[in-house]
Amino acid sequence: MARAQARGLLAGDDPVRPSYLLWTTIHGITSIELTHTVRSPLPGWFIDSPEAGEQMLLEAVRVALTGLRHDVQ
Repeated sequence: MARAQARGLLAGDDPVRPSYLLWTTIHGITSIELTHTVRSPLPGWFIDSPEAGEQMLLEAVRVALTGLRHDVQ
C-alpha cells in the first residue's frame, strides 16, 4: 500500500488504513463463501460454485482498489 500511495495509485499517505479496508473486504467475501459451502445455499444465492466464489472475490478486490484510489475523507 505504501508503494502504491508513493506512486499516486492510491489516495492518502497512511498505508495502514487502506490495508485494513482491503483486508476486511477480502475477509468478508471469504467468510460468506465459506459459510455458503458449509450450509445449504440461500434462495437465489449467486455464489454456487468455487469458480463463482473466486470471481466474486476478484471483483470485490477490484472494486475495493478502485475505491481506494480516491480520497473520501
